[in-house]
Parts: sequence; C-alpha cells; structure tokens
Amino acid sequence: GKLDAVSQLHIVRRLAPILTTLRSVAAEGMGEDALQKAVEALGEISDEAVEYIIQRCLSKVQRKRPGDTGWTAIWNASARRPQFDDLGGFEVLTITSKVVMAEMGPFFSGLASSLQADVQP
Repeated sequence: GKLDAVSQLHIVRRLAPILTTLRSVAAEGMGEDALQKAVEALGEISDEAVEYIIQRCLSKVQRKRPGDTGWTAIWNASARRPQFDDLGGFEVLTITSKVVMAEMGPFFSGLASSLQADVQP
C-alpha cells in the first residue's frame, strides 16, 4: 500500500536529526569519525519515533500467503508487532528502510543531490 502524505511528512520529520547529521557527514567525508556521528544520530532517535516509523511503514506491506492464496498484512496493529515470527529486527529494519525510500524517494533524491552539490570541489 501507499503511505498517505501526512504520514510521509511525520516520518521525514522524525528522521530529520539523522538527515542533518548525514548532510554534515557527507560534507566531512566518510571517515571513522563521520561514521560514529551517523551511528550516534541514529541512537538519539526516540523509541516513540522509531516505533512510529516502523508501524506506519510495515502497516502498508503484505506478503503472499502459502499456496498462492492471496496476500496478508505483515504487521499486526493490535499487537504492535510483526504478524510473522520469521520477521526479526534485521528484517523489520530492512523492510522499513525500503518503504521509506520507495515512499519518499523524491525527497531523498533531492537531499542526495543537495549532498553531492555540497561536497563537489
């Protein structure tokens, strides 16, 4: 499914601290110090913001049912967790990042262009 515009805005808003850090990291170059800053920025995002992003993104994803009998949601909204036990933290993070990039690609493309312009000699 597609994220609505307001959810997209709220996700970008919650990711803003990381985006600002990534911009400065790109300007500095990708040394060990820059990587540490990026990891620290990720760690500073509140649990509530992370949960909001994950819940909104995963609520729009479905997987095929066994035997090709249709599709089912991968997120159990009432339990606030994945519907399937084979979806661990790494899978949740991977799926969430793919949804963020797919849904907000134009925003991030503009940011990437801006980052490249900032680091050109």
